[in-house]
Amino acid sequence: MTIPPGHGVRARLANLAAVSQSLGRGATDELLRCFGKVLGNAATSLPEALAARLSSADFALLVPDMANPQAAAEHLLDTLAQEGAGFLPDQPSAWLGWPFCPGQRGGYHPGAGGCRTGGSGGRRA
Repeated sequence: MTIPPGHGVRARLANLAAVSQSLGRGATDELLRCFGKVLGNAATSLPEALAARLSSADFALLVPDMANPQAAAEHLLDTLAQEGAGFLPDQPSAWLGWPFCPGQRGGYHPGAGGCRTGGSGGRRA
């Protein structure tokens, strides 16, 4: 069986336990729904993509192939940060990571990823 090249992005709501303590369960659940909607919208806009919730704070976006996966991942991270900004101003709201896969286009590096804060839009790698 041959597995075609593809891309996977893992998104995580940053610091879920602390977020839940500070926001309360209702607001935290709403933030998780917002993250799910962002990933779902991304999957809908990309051919043959699949979005899924992996665990309480973790989501994944799987895409069989795309021309510029790093740009798509950056856009996804920015969108998640915008959603998180209303709930978590000036603190990280989303972590994003992507693996290196042989045969993959786009020049990813092992361990590459990023973090966006809700308010300032800063980046930590």
